[in-house]
Order: sequence, then C-alpha cells, then structure tokens
Amino acid sequence: MKAAAPILLAGLALLIRWSMLRSRFPYIDDLLQLYAVTRTTAGEAARAVSCIGPLQPPLDYLVDFLAARFTGDLTALRLLPMAWSVLSVVAAYRLGIRVQGRALGAWWAALLAVSMPLVSFSVTLRPYSLAVLLGLLCWLALAELLETGRAWPYALGQSLFQIAYPHAWLVGAAQLAFVALRRRAALAGLLRAMLPSWLTLAAWLLWWHFAVSTAGGFH
Repeated sequence: MKAAAPILLAGLALLIRWSMLRSRFPYIDDLLQLYAVTRTTAGEAARAVSCIGPLQPPLDYLVDFLAARFTGDLTALRLLPMAWSVLSVVAAYRLGIRVQGRALGAWWAALLAVSMPLVSFSVTLRPYSLAVLLGLLCWLALAELLETGRAWPYALGQSLFQIAYPHAWLVGAAQLAFVALRRRAALAGLLRAMLPSWLTLAAWLLWWHFAVSTAGGFH
C-alpha cells in the first residue's frame, strides 16, 4: 500500500486535471504562447516571444515549439503542462520522504494534487507547471548532493530551471543560504555544482539579446 501511494495520488491529480482540460476557456496567456510556438521558424518564435515581455526564459517555449511541429491544437499542447503537474506530485512525494518520511511525502503530494492554483496552471499553456516540477527536482538533487556528493543531477536540474522560469534564482539563493547555515562544509561543492547553471543563464541572456536586437527591439 505504501508503494502505491504516489501512484494513487498521481492518478488523482491526473483525473482532476483531465476533467478540466477541455472545459478550460482559452486565456490571453494561452493564446499568446500558442501564437509564439506555432511560428514557422525558431527565429520567428523568438521574436513573437519578445512581444509577451522582456527576458522570457526559453525552455518551456522550446518544448512547446517542438511539440507544435506535430500539432497546433491548444488542447493537445496543454497536455504538456498537465504532465509536468502530475509529475510534480510524484516529485513532492519523493522530496517529503527525503525530508521526514512517507507521511510527509503523502501530505505534500496530496496538497499538490488538489491545489487549485496548481490545477489551474496545469491546464494553461504557460511555463508555471514546468517551473514547479524543476524546482522540486532541484531540491531533490540538492539532497542527493549533500548525501552522496554526486553533483551532476543538481547541475543539470539548476541549469534547466534557470532557463525555465525568471525567478528560479530565488530557489538557488535559498539553497545557498540553507547550506551555508546548516551544512557549511558542503558549500564549496554546491557552488561548483551551480557553475553550469550560471553559464547556461549567461548563454541564454546573450542569445536573447541577439534574438531581440535582430528583431529591432521589443514591439
């Protein structure tokens, strides 16, 4: 029964989100992202994204852009944030186990499964569901780093997170503060593991500047 808990909670999350998928009325956010990711080329998509706002992290747009090569249907593309949201329930369960055991993991997973803001994000074509998933995975990867010294899961997770959500740096700052206060001996290892994410962020900022400047600025 304990092993079935994450499956049952993920199933509950999927059922709730599936019931809302087709009935969800398109919001302006959905339509703006749909317009951007259904452009013919990546350059056209980048210029369309610049209309949404400055410094839009590219990961979610890139995933949606690739998916849009197969379908431009809004409901079909909304399956991606729905999948990220369901996977977040499983990630919350695993993180709760690492922190305090199965009971906490079940509570966290249940809260994510029924949280109305997260349910709403999960059927909206925006990067929020992916950001929640990557944030949880970064905390799981931090636990792995502190327990085993294995750094590559954290380096990869943080790199993806930084180009998925504009405020991802706040999670990195919180993790630095936690390690500095509670596990100071591991601080140097954490800083080394964070280096790839900083390089990824710098590369994205350079690319974004180039993409927008070639489009003549924001418009």
